[in-house]
Amino acid sequence: MVTEKIGAAIEAAGALMSGGSAETIVSRYREHMAANTKRLTAA
Repeated sequence: MVTEKIGAAIEAAGALMSGGSAETIVSRYREHMAANTKRLTAA
């Protein structure tokens, strides 16, 4: 799960550097976390 969070943070940093809005970044980060939650609670 830590690996996924680091990947999401790197993706967010890249989006910020390329001019992405905070709303877009938060939305994408929430998608990552929702996928992790779904994956971890399915087991």
